[in-house]
Amino acid sequence: RHQWVWAVAGLCVLGVIAANALVLQQFRHAALNDAKTSVTKLGAVYAEASDRTFLSVDLVVSTLAAALTPAAQSGQTAFREAVANLANGRVMARGTAPQLVALAVVDAAGNMLIWSGGSVSTPVSLADRDYFIALRDHPTLERYISAPAVNPATHTRAIFLARRLTGPGGGFAGLVVATIRLD
Repeated sequence: RHQWVWAVAGLCVLGVIAANALVLQQFRHAALNDAKTSVTKLGAVYAEASDRTFLSVDLVVSTLAAALTPAAQSGQTAFREAVANLANGRVMARGTAPQLVALAVVDAAGNMLIWSGGSVSTPVSLADRDYFIALRDHPTLERYISAPAVNPATHTRAIFLARRLTGPGGGFAGLVVATIRLD
């Protein structure tokens, strides 16, 4: 008779263990589904924030490019005077995007003429950068967004958004470039 009681007690214990395992499995499944939903929502929020960052940076770059294009189309002398007026008159503001590290104006040879920190004190050539080469070599390309790269000035990862400046006869006059940090 004791064996029967022990057998029933053992079956009850096994039943409780099985029920607990089933409940734990359901909790785990619900937690994974909640996490998946949260990650999807968070991904959408980050995508929207990234899109807004690129739109606001592009607005700043395109506004500066539009302001310099008439001078660039008038020739190198007028272009350099317009850039000098940026340095002497109003400071090139970085805009309101916190990820925007710097803005720069570059001539057709790849020389940085000015950046948002002021005039360039030592010569800086951007002629080897992918965005410069792409905009210089492809006249129909108006804007270029680089792959993530290390910013040589800050040694941090950044993306560069550049807009072409068109000179007389549709030639390449230079570009306006923005540095967007990735942290």
